[in-house]
Amino acid sequence: MNFKCPKCQTNRIEEIMDGAILSMEVKDVEEGGDAEYGEVIVEDGFPDRYQCLNCGWVLPITETTTPSTEELYEWLEENNML
Repeated sequence: MNFKCPKCQTNRIEEIMDGAILSMEVKDVEEGGDAEYGEVIVEDGFPDRYQCLNCGWVLPITETTTPSTEELYEWLEENNML
């Protein structure tokens, strides 16, 4: 993938989820409130949008209310970023 953000020129995309439940095991808590956590578990949810990880520019692929990785692939292909 050769994504290049048109706003900030970085090359990382993130998927923003809606309605997801995140949980983590609390392994230890130290005085002052610092905590050590286990792995993050994601349940449920659906993609809300794809955006630049650096600046938050939203990729214009939302033909439906919940964009899919197929739509992401098509957008990247149409914009010569694959």
